[in-house]
Amino acid sequence: MPLPKRRSRTRNITLACKREDNETLTIEVDPSIRRIVGKDFQYFISESGCIVRKFGRLNVDKWSHLQAKYRDNLYKTVTDDFQFENNIASKTAINRQLNILYRNHRYRLHKYFLTFETKEEAIQHVPEGVSIKDWTWICNYFGSEEFKKISDRNKVNRAKNETHTTVGTKSLARVVEEKKKKEGVELSEIEVFEISRTSKKT
Repeated sequence: MPLPKRRSRTRNITLACKREDNETLTIEVDPSIRRIVGKDFQYFISESGCIVRKFGRLNVDKWSHLQAKYRDNLYKTVTDDFQFENNIASKTAINRQLNILYRNHRYRLHKYFLTFETKEEAIQHVPEGVSIKDWTWICNYFGSEEFKKISDRNKVNRAKNETHTTVGTKSLARVVEEKKKKEGVELSEIEVFEISRTSKKT
């Protein structure tokens, strides 16, 4: 599913209202966590998720294997409504966020795939917003030995991880941004790590 030259509007209703009001939307990159922050970063994350789900091709095993032209088009599309410093740090953080959203989308599709008893049955139930061609490809991939080996290896690696994030349902970027605004100071990478790994109960 190629991207259109000018994208159709997404279902992000709040952002659509801001477009109608010609409101300037701004995002920034926090150097301590290398992630998107700023007053409108939640709108950015929501819009990026809409775009990835709508236009992200699924006929590859991971984000980095998407053709460069598709990754570049997704980048241009999600940044269309937002102002930010156009530098390497921003591009890296935005592409990192797109990668995360792409993986999350595939994870949800895999959970849906698992609700069926067979791969053949899953192929007959194409999710909304996914092309038949892409869904057939990814079902075959989910049912392959290659994917099963990767999945098993990831489960083992997660089990070995002795540290877990403690920020709850909020993203780390949002937690850090709120703390910086509250205390009026910049945070070092060590302080950010402590925030993400230290329980408030201790």
